[in-house]
Amino acid sequence: MDFNTGLLIRDPLPQQAVYNRIFAGGIGAGESVNWKDSLPPRERQYRVPFCVTFSRLNCAEAKGKKEGIIVNLSDRELGVISGTSKQGNFLDVVSDVFLNKGVT
Repeated sequence: MDFNTGLLIRDPLPQQAVYNRIFAGGIGAGESVNWKDSLPPRERQYRVPFCVTFSRLNCAEAKGKKEGIIVNLSDRELGVISGTSKQGNFLDVVSDVFLNKGVT
């Protein structure tokens, strides 16, 4: 039986966007932050296999909200342009597309 796992786990490379400072990634990235008040309103993913995309953009939207900038980025657009399939996608691929191409 084929299950949609969404996130496919593999170790990211140091040059990938997940380690970029804007994503606050990597080891020793800083203090832990309580993001509860900055989380964007709940968005419905339904049966779309874009869980990695929703996660990536929710991080960006939460960071924006914490800085006083309210944005609502298109999860579906990023899912499509990053090549997400029914089997999911890799976080580093989605992050790199978000960093290099952006999203409306």
